[in-house]
Parts: sequence; structure tokens; C-alpha cells
Amino acid sequence: MGIIFFMYYFYKMDLKELNSGIDQNTHWYYQTKKKPLLSFVEKIVSQERNLNILDIGSGSGFFSNEISEQFGDKVGDIIQCDIGYSEEDINECIGTRTKRIVNLPDSISNTIIIMMDVLEHIEDDKKFLQEIVSRCEGNNNYFFITVPAFENIWSGHDVYLGHYRRYTVESLARLLVDQEIYSVHYIFGSLYPAAYLKRKLSGGSNKEAKSDMKPIFSLANNILIKYFTLENSIFSNNRLFGLTCVAKGKLKK
Repeated sequence: MGIIFFMYYFYKMDLKELNSGIDQNTHWYYQTKKKPLLSFVEKIVSQERNLNILDIGSGSGFFSNEISEQFGDKVGDIIQCDIGYSEEDINECIGTRTKRIVNLPDSISNTIIIMMDVLEHIEDDKKFLQEIVSRCEGNNNYFFITVPAFENIWSGHDVYLGHYRRYTVESLARLLVDQEIYSVHYIFGSLYPAAYLKRKLSGGSNKEAKSDMKPIFSLANNILIKYFTLENSIFSNNRLFGLTCVAKGKLKK
């Protein structure tokens, strides 16, 4: 159980966590979490090349940058959308294939939309999704979504990150009920029992807004990358439990 508690402690990250010295290019969480996303994009672009990437709530742009680097000219424009971008952030991308914007595009077509831990920050997540769908044109838009799982492990970390809720595969599927869902499942399954037990041992009252995230030393980081890459691969359709819900599919008007 010790290693499971260790993995839980270093689990959840958000853009705010980067201030604690986390390197997205090496940290196990990002390096593991990007893999199901890249696998999904690979499957889609093998059938349809030159689809654009719209990264909503993109923050540092890590995930869409990874897509750009891995797939090159197999994908089209890379659009990073985040309300937190400054004029300087936007100007950094001038002259590159990446465009940064602060508002949703007026129209979305031939696009893979990614939302990596975004919906939990939106007070009315259903309305937000409807707004995205209303801007979609044609029948060639796809989605890849991740959100934190299970309200019964709500903690001060959720408060710190400004979350409104956590999800289950069932609640996420209901939110996407009007869309063509390919799959909804959990990842980081072995972390859930440790998170649940930690919550119970704390008496269910520790909701102080603070981060659980700390930098991690290299050897442990490499072990966790290998461990969760294997776990998420073996249990690729895990609908029992985990710390993150994943949904992927095709958007319908």
C-alpha cells in the first residue's frame, strides 16, 4: 500500500501546479496522460489527415504541442484556446503553425477538440458543451476529454484548483449523451483505493484549499511512467474506478 499512497500524493496537476517546479516534459503524470490522447489522434489521422487541433483550456499548450510534434503535417492548424492568455502569450506564437486565442472560435470544422481537465472548472458544463457544439460545422469534428473522477475523494486539492465537481463514467456519458461516444472509461485505476482510503482516514473534513503536488525525484518518476503506461494499456476499457475519466468520440450537431 505504501507505493500506492506515494503515487496518489503526486497525482493531480493543473496549470497552477507548474509554479511548484513541475516539468511537464518529464513528469510522470503528463507523460502518462498524453499517451491515450496521442493514440486517439493517431487513430483518427490515419483515416483523415489534416484535421485541425483545438485545445480548449490549453494553458501551457503541452498536450497540443505534443500532438504537433508527433504528427507534424498529418494534422492541420494547432489552435490553443485559454482565457488566461496575455497579449505576450499570443504574440509568442506569431510565425508558427500554432495560434493562441482567448475565446472560442466562431466556427469549428474538421477538428479534433481536446479538453484536458477543463469541464470540472466550468460551473455549467452542459451549457459550455452546447456552446461548443453550436459552433461546429459539418460532421467531421471529434473530441477527447478528461476530467477528475469520483466525488467521494473530493479534497482540498479540488478546492485549490477551482473545481466545481468530479465525475463518473456514467455522469460524463450523460453529459455527452447527444454525441457519438466511442468510449468512456477510467485511467489511473490503482490510485483510486489509496485516494479513497486517505480521504476516509482524514475524517472527510480536510477541504483546506491546498495543492498535493510536489516535484518528484527521477527514479520514482521513471517507475511511475512505466507503471501507469502499462496499467492504462492493460485496462484500456476500465469502467470500475480510477482518478480520471476519459471520453472520446465524434461530435454531432
